[in-house]
Amino acid sequence: MSLQSDNSSDFFSSLLFAACSFFFLFCYCGMMYEAFTFTKYDPGWMVTAVQSLAEDGDLDLSNQLSENPALAEDQIAIGVDGEWFPVHEVLICFAALPFYFLLGINGCLLFNFLVAWGTAVGAYLLCRKFYDEPLSFIAAMLTCVGTILYRYSYSFSIELLGTFFITFSLLAALNRRWLSAGALFGLSVWARLGNFAAAPAFLILVYFSIRGSNKSAKPIIKFFAGAAPLALVWFYMNWQMFGSPLSTSYDNWAVNTGAGLTISSQRELFSASGITNIPRLIFDLKIGLLSSFPLTPIALLIGLPVLWKSHRHIAWFIISISIVYLLFFSVYAGTLRGGGGNRHMMPLAVLYCLPLAAALSTLWNSVGNKSN
Repeated sequence: MSLQSDNSSDFFSSLLFAACSFFFLFCYCGMMYEAFTFTKYDPGWMVTAVQSLAEDGDLDLSNQLSENPALAEDQIAIGVDGEWFPVHEVLICFAALPFYFLLGINGCLLFNFLVAWGTAVGAYLLCRKFYDEPLSFIAAMLTCVGTILYRYSYSFSIELLGTFFITFSLLAALNRRWLSAGALFGLSVWARLGNFAAAPAFLILVYFSIRGSNKSAKPIIKFFAGAAPLALVWFYMNWQMFGSPLSTSYDNWAVNTGAGLTISSQRELFSASGITNIPRLIFDLKIGLLSSFPLTPIALLIGLPVLWKSHRHIAWFIISISIVYLLFFSVYAGTLRGGGGNRHMMPLAVLYCLPLAAALSTLWNSVGNKSN
C-alpha cells in the first residue's frame, strides 16, 4: 500500500491513532494504579531526586536519605564535595519538575505516561513516512500494545524518555531537519547514556543524505551543531558534580559495603562474556528482545528485506542500530538481570515499527493478489 492521502485525511488518521493509543495506555495505567507503586526500584530513586530539586533546589539526596548508607542501596554517586547524587541520568528529573509541582509524586507518573503516549505517536508518524494510514495505524498500535512500551507507561523510566527522544530524532532526520535531529539525539543520550550506541546508525543516515545531496556536508555539520550544545552542558555538569567533564555518575558509584560507602565504577559491570550472551538478549523469555517485542521475527525476517529493496537507508539504520545495541549490552552484566522484557533494548522494540509496517504491507499485498 502506497503513501497517498490528503492533509485532512492524514490529520484525522493521526488524531484517531492518538486517541486510541491514549485510551489504551490510560486504561493500562488505570488498572495498574495503586498509590505510588510505580516508584519501585530505579523509578523511586528518580522521584526522590525530583523531590530534592523541588524542595531543596539541588540533586543532593543525602538529606532525603538521612545520610544513612543503609538507605542508599547502591543507587547514588558521590560528588566532588561528598554530595549524594543519583547514579542514573538526571534529565528526567528536570523535565518532570513542573508536573511534580502540579500533582506531587503522581505528577511524575503523569509525565511518564505522556512520554509513553508521545513515543507511540512518534512510532505512528515514522510509519506514515513510508506507508498509508491503515498500515501505519496497525503497525504503530501493535508497537504500542505489543512491546514493553505499554508496560513502562506505568513507571518513571529513563529508558522510556531516551526512547522518546531517539524516536523523534529519527523522525527529524527523515524530514532532513538535521539540526533538530542532532539536538534530539543529544537529549536521548542525556536521558539514557547507553543510547550513544545509536550514533553509528544516525551517522549512516547522514551518509545517505550527503550522498543524495551533491555530497554537501551540511547534514553532518547541522547534526553535530544540534548535539554539541547539549554535550557541552553535559560535560559542564559532570565537571561541577564529579570534578571532571569525562567523569560520570557511573564512575562515582557508591556501593554500600556494610561498613560505609565505597566508590566504585560501573564500567566494571562491562565484563560479561559478550557475544555468547547475544542469543540470550534475543531469545531469553525474561530479558530477550522477543519478550520485549514478540513480533520481532515478522518485522525482521519479512519486513527488513522489503525495506532493503524499497528504503535501503532505513534498512541500514535498523541493521546497524540492532547490531550495535546487541554488542554493547551483551557485555553489560546489568542488562542480563531482571525480567518482563529488556528495558535497555526499548529503542529497538519501538523502532521496529518500520520493518513491521513493511512486513504488514507485504502480507496485505500477498492476500490481495490471492483474492484477485
